Amino acid sequence: MESLNRERMLGVLYDISLTIGGEVHLKSLLQKTLQRLLFHTGYPCGLILIKGIDSSEGVDDEFHLAMAIGDSEAIKRIDSVVHVQPEKLMDKIEVVEAKTWVSQLPSKQDKYKYLLKVPIGEVGVILLLYSQDSSDNLPLEQMFATMASHFAKAILLCEVNDRKNKLLKDEVIQRTSEIAEREEQLRLLLSSTAEGIFGMNSDGVCTFANTSALRMLGYTSADELIGRVIHDMLHHTKANGEKHPISDCKIAHASKAGLSIHVDDEVFWHKDGHSFPVEYRSIPIRKDDEIVGQIISFTDITERLLAEHQKREEQVKLEHTQRLESLGVLTGGIAHDFNNLLTAILGNASLSKMKIDELSPAHQLLDRVIDASESAADLCNQMLAYSGKGKFTVTPISLSSLVEKMAKLLEVSIQKGVTLRYNLDDRIPLIDADLAQMQQVIMNLITNANEALEGNKGVITIATGVMDVDQGYLASAYAENNLKVGQYVFVEVSDTGCGMSTEQQARMFEPFYTTKVMGRGLGMSAMLGIVRGHDGAIKIYSELGKGTAIKVFFPVSDALEANEKVVETERTNLSGVTVLVVDDEPMLRDVAVSLLEFSGVHVITAENGKDGIEKYFDHKNEIDIVLLDMMMPVMNGEETFQKLRAIDPEVKVLLCSGYNEQDATQQFTGKGLAGFIQKPYRSDALITAISDVL
Repeated sequence: MESLNRERMLGVLYDISLTIGGEVHLKSLLQKTLQRLLFHTGYPCGLILIKGIDSSEGVDDEFHLAMAIGDSEAIKRIDSVVHVQPEKLMDKIEVVEAKTWVSQLPSKQDKYKYLLKVPIGEVGVILLLYSQDSSDNLPLEQMFATMASHFAKAILLCEVNDRKNKLLKDEVIQRTSEIAEREEQLRLLLSSTAEGIFGMNSDGVCTFANTSALRMLGYTSADELIGRVIHDMLHHTKANGEKHPISDCKIAHASKAGLSIHVDDEVFWHKDGHSFPVEYRSIPIRKDDEIVGQIISFTDITERLLAEHQKREEQVKLEHTQRLESLGVLTGGIAHDFNNLLTAILGNASLSKMKIDELSPAHQLLDRVIDASESAADLCNQMLAYSGKGKFTVTPISLSSLVEKMAKLLEVSIQKGVTLRYNLDDRIPLIDADLAQMQQVIMNLITNANEALEGNKGVITIATGVMDVDQGYLASAYAENNLKVGQYVFVEVSDTGCGMSTEQQARMFEPFYTTKVMGRGLGMSAMLGIVRGHDGAIKIYSELGKGTAIKVFFPVSDALEANEKVVETERTNLSGVTVLVVDDEPMLRDVAVSLLEFSGVHVITAENGKDGIEKYFDHKNEIDIVLLDMMMPVMNGEETFQKLRAIDPEVKVLLCSGYNEQDATQQFTGKGLAGFIQKPYRSDALITAISDVL
């Protein structure tokens, strides 16, 4: 019996020594060592108290609870200070009645009868609490006396390593060599780990394999591997199918050189013939300073590589989205400033046209200036649409109904020999959208599909429907990051044309990128801006030589009926009306003054918001309406509006901006803004807007 207990004691010591020697982080060392102690003693609860450690001043006398297992109260107080008498706890290894100490310890005080205290050198103390002895008569005092000094050193080393991150690898190798002669005990321990572990001798022959290794490699018994050259069984071929000679094997080289290696870019081979990516570590086994073999631990990293690949794809998509957003900001800013210039051009041209005789040769020239300015304004609107700041008038609409109404227009826009097929769901829910912009989206899709056929016969199919969209589908689409999962209504246009390459798909939404000889590269980018502005997304399916399908989907509206009513207003006589024009651009201010005065309006001007407040205060009894620019230095339109309302809550303000009404007026919602006009505007549009307000 004594021999049996001694053998078991040695086995326990080997196990605990292995645990102590294999950890380099303090918390992990304490936790795993305490777990092994509780496992071998059968005690239900264990605490480790450590004195405060400082590398420059040694050890102080204040204990803190460094680790606790088996007691919920103690676990909650890990890392807290414990006020006990160190001289009585650290004098010797002994069993005492628990009631003497538990009142001072962070544990359930009525649960334990006995306490085994094991001093850990000058570092701290291990406390094992129990109600009934289940250690099977093991000589615990002798065991712990042997272990304690090693444990104390390990604690100090781990504390230093945690702080300096130094000597970790040497410590692992040293500890590994210390247990090389206990290979049998090591196999028993490693058989329960999740990592695959196998050993081999200096000739590369397998000496053992744990359960996890057998499972991952597809073997049912270790006998299928033991006695065979491990390289020939699972490391014989590279991931690309090329032969992997043992002369190139990193494990074989490490074994000969006595080195530890870490590899995460190779594959092992399953018994059934398939390979799987692995991360492995190979550590030499030493006996009397001689290398007698290697221990290899490995994990299947298939899922990790898939996750990393997905993360890289998401990062690429994020960078692409951010690039498009940056281009959108730039494009929107350019379009806004250009609209200001067009306001001056279009306004002066309209005014000049009204002032000259219709028979004058200049009359026709001015018509050309106006037409060119309006074409430029349309181009600016496309740029604003790409930036998500286009003109929006949102109403509930049915995509199926819209396609039906556009049928004739769509059919005349495609070339001869192309068949246009419809697959429309007349029961789809409504969406909240700008009708004109939805028409532009559909026309862009049809136009691109038609051009993809390159003059050949083919089929274009336009379909509508409703679908449930999950997070994975949104992640694979061109969409904003904050879109919600749920029901979306879609319109999809597919063609049997030339298809797109991966590079073309990656750049298709960039402004001014085009594969057409005469294209401007704004159609698809404007469409993306429109879709993003409606909280929608775009999904692309394309293959070279086979065709393309583009699906655009939008969130379902809460509305039950489509609203297609048009509100008409009558123009009023503006004679005798006084307008305060507040704009920091002299050119735009002069245009507005000329257009208004030509219509009989009395005009007062202000060069910025601050000047506008002063002018309104001086003439508030005369001024009927304020034409207020949104973007101004000194005082912007929003602040100016607030101060005007403070002077006169009934003031009528017509806001003017190069951006769309939805973006420009969102700060004014519910605050009494009288109206809005978007730049550039013609004389009749300005007069109508003022008439509507009055």
